[in-house]
Amino acid sequence: MKKRSCLLILALLLPLLAGCPAQRTLSSEEEAFVGFWHSAPALGGNTWGERYFFFPDGRFAFLYGQWPDESQRDVSFSGTWSVEEQKLILTITKKVVLEGGRVVEDALGAEWQDAVEKTVLMDPPEKRTVTFTPFIDDDIFPEHPLKKTTFDGHPFWKTHHDPEAYREQLE
Repeated sequence: MKKRSCLLILALLLPLLAGCPAQRTLSSEEEAFVGFWHSAPALGGNTWGERYFFFPDGRFAFLYGQWPDESQRDVSFSGTWSVEEQKLILTITKKVVLEGGRVVEDALGAEWQDAVEKTVLMDPPEKRTVTFTPFIDDDIFPEHPLKKTTFDGHPFWKTHHDPEAYREQLE
């Protein structure tokens, strides 16, 4: 009877445990990635460049810049990340793309009109390998030094150690 009760409890708990994200221990190299990375050293105004969010639980999100371009309909992609053999490995499980609409330009710039965001779940997930350079201290703003690297040859600055600081951009 005791064995049957234990099995029943285990059977009830397994579905709950299966829904918990797996926690992993980050290497010191991976810990240096955690934060908000921007394709410009300064955050500005109404437009943002490309952005990476690296979370300590192994999740990431990438948002494309906010400069409308008819040929660029990707909005973002996200999934999990790790560092292996000096390469950043992104496992993309979700993409957001624009469907329909058009870019309209006015005196203030350009924006998408009548476009609809569509979420695409990647099954199977897409693996992407990103090269990066060693992180350096960039004293472009001496009062607020930033870490700098390149991802696939494009410069990025770590403007905040906590990726949650700009979470509203992900919603």
